[in-house]
Amino acid sequence: PRIESVTVAVGGKKFTAPYTQGSDGTWGAVVQVALPAGTRVGELPMTVTATPDTGTSVTGTLEIPRDITFSDVPKGTMYYEEIMWLAGEGVTTGWPDGTFRPVSPVNRDAMAAYLYRMAGSPKVSAPRSQPFRDVKPGMEHYDAIIWAYQQGITKGYADGTFRPTQPIARDAMAAFIYRYAGSPAVAKPTRAPFRDVPAGSQFAREIAWLKSEGITTGWPDGAYRPLSAMNRDAMAAFLFRLKTEQSITYLSEKNG
Repeated sequence: PRIESVTVAVGGKKFTAPYTQGSDGTWGAVVQVALPAGTRVGELPMTVTATPDTGTSVTGTLEIPRDITFSDVPKGTMYYEEIMWLAGEGVTTGWPDGTFRPVSPVNRDAMAAYLYRMAGSPKVSAPRSQPFRDVKPGMEHYDAIIWAYQQGITKGYADGTFRPTQPIARDAMAAFIYRYAGSPAVAKPTRAPFRDVPAGSQFAREIAWLKSEGITTGWPDGAYRPLSAMNRDAMAAFLFRLKTEQSITYLSEKNG
């Protein structure tokens, strides 16, 4: 048998072209594909089916690198590589206007979503009762927040809120990542890991662990600024170091 046509399926549609011999003697098919509006190359799965004149068709998955650009993250931007890695991993898609907004703070709901996606977007079991009084089904990042709560990554506030659209502070960010890694068995610090993080302060253990793993280096003045909001570019850098430099994945450091 010989191939008669090639079909590409993407976004619920199929596009077919004949399999023909070119002027140079090589065989192939040129399939023109129309992606759904607002979709970037590589965002949707594609399959390719070769149909012969007789016999059974053969289908395979077509892997295309994601076409990722952010209008406000040109090459040379601080943490450019880390931001592009985060997007390439599908952890962030940026904003609908094509921006990433690198120096904007990360909201708490978005932080939950990033870790949830890094863990593979696992299936979430619906809770019998809502753990946070300000997080309801149907809200943006609801599954990610519930997953983070169920996995012990976030505990919320004493008043029963999660405060999803509030920027996450750098000390809370450290706690989220530490718990995501499996709450490694490390001793409480006896010395301040940074000049503004006393050994007995909230999340000192988590911040000290983050520093020991090279995930954070703090600021040039020796400070960590634990109560400052975490910016999106720095968040990308933290997660990049976590995954690619230290090979730390979800729960990989548990009981370690």
